[in-house]
Amino acid sequence: METGNSYESNNGGLKINIYLSNENSSQRDDEYNSYMESNSTIEILNISGNDITVVYNDTGPQPFSIAFFEVNEDKIVIKWDGTNIDGDIKAIIASFYELN
Repeated sequence: METGNSYESNNGGLKINIYLSNENSSQRDDEYNSYMESNSTIEILNISGNDITVVYNDTGPQPFSIAFFEVNEDKIVIKWDGTNIDGDIKAIIASFYELN
């Protein structure tokens, strides 16, 4: 399912939200800040020469991970099922930098 600046896979296991630089990103910023203050595991990864904040949340019934990063002042949030970051997720993140 794709609508505007959001994408969700058919099974709901992958969600991507893009907040363009001229859009209100307060919802994204609030989500980011809440994870930074939580007990979730946080890791800073370097992908394509850029720092990516990844939050691993395994406290609920369905573990998930979220990556927060910026490309050309646009803010991107990618959420996926599971508490690891595999090559496919890294490739998706890298593609944002390659295409912009």
